[in-house]
Amino acid sequence: MERLKALLEKLQGYYPAYVPGETREREVLFISPEKFENFQIGYRIHGYTGEDLTGTADGDWQPGWYAVGNIPPLGDDPLFTDINDEKFPLYTAQHGAGRWDAIKLIDSLYNLPDKIKLPDE
Repeated sequence: MERLKALLEKLQGYYPAYVPGETREREVLFISPEKFENFQIGYRIHGYTGEDLTGTADGDWQPGWYAVGNIPPLGDDPLFTDINDEKFPLYTAQHGAGRWDAIKLIDSLYNLPDKIKLPDE
């Protein structure tokens, strides 16, 4: 977990992104390490009860997933990584769909492209 937080220290803030076929520039937002624990609320942890929201079934928020940012302007679709993969791949999923279907954006947070390719909305 400390390796991930150290990586977020370097990445925190806005990063260029794009959606294929769109002409407007987009951005993603990586959180700071100081916001890491609170940022898990609603994904890994229930905001009112503190209940663990992770599970191993298809569509569950998996135990190894940790939210590391979001896609503004709405901010509901999370950016997350899987700490079970030492490269820390970056994923997103549609918020509010009733399940989490991970879409891989990049193979490793250690090797970010110039712009992150986002899925069509």
